Amino acid sequence: MTKGILQSVEVGEKNIKVNMLHFANDTLFFCKDSTQNIMALKAMLCCFELALGLKVNFSKSRLGGVGIKC
Repeated sequence: MTKGILQSVEVGEKNIKVNMLHFANDTLFFCKDSTQNIMALKAMLCCFELALGLKVNFSKSRLGGVGIKC
């Protein structure tokens, strides 16, 4: 992936950049809240589908916010 397309979230006192957590059959992506990041995630998943011949089930995918005010 080209550097800078997906803005990572900084956590902890040392501001460690985190953008993905993978375990078992699930992957969590962490990014700042912007339309550009959502479009970048969707593009990455579509490229994944094309490269591996697998299908991403977007109807089972979830988008949520952490620590935001509604």
